[in-house]
Amino acid sequence: MDWFNSIIISSIITIAIVVFCNSVTPDIEKELSNYELHVFGAEWCPPCKKMDREVWQSLIDPKKYQNKQHESMRLFLEENNVEFHKHMWKKGADVFKKYNIKLVPAILLIAGEDVILSTQGYKTKKQVKKLINTKIRG
Repeated sequence: MDWFNSIIISSIITIAIVVFCNSVTPDIEKELSNYELHVFGAEWCPPCKKMDREVWQSLIDPKKYQNKQHESMRLFLEENNVEFHKHMWKKGADVFKKYNIKLVPAILLIAGEDVILSTQGYKTKKQVKKLINTKIRG
């Protein structure tokens, strides 16, 4: 019977450990995207095309742009738990109406339901990172 008691005790300990670990483990779903970055552009917009090439390339076409220089924006957003969304202009598009986007290129950084950064016009990769850092880190 000693072996049976050992199995019972080890089972209880295992269950206690699992329950404890689940209670202290952070909610991964919440950590994955603390922020949303919404980028608005148009096919006919030269500054939008330039930003696509220079800033967003590894996010738009990850298979084509895999070296460290191109991946720096993707890695930056991952490190800061920022989810990327690209929106192309279409007449009457709901997302453009929702955020009242009238000029492109435009960038919005959203935390929860709050827009914490709204900017329009061409920005370099360095400028975008600086703007995001300023809003995230204060």
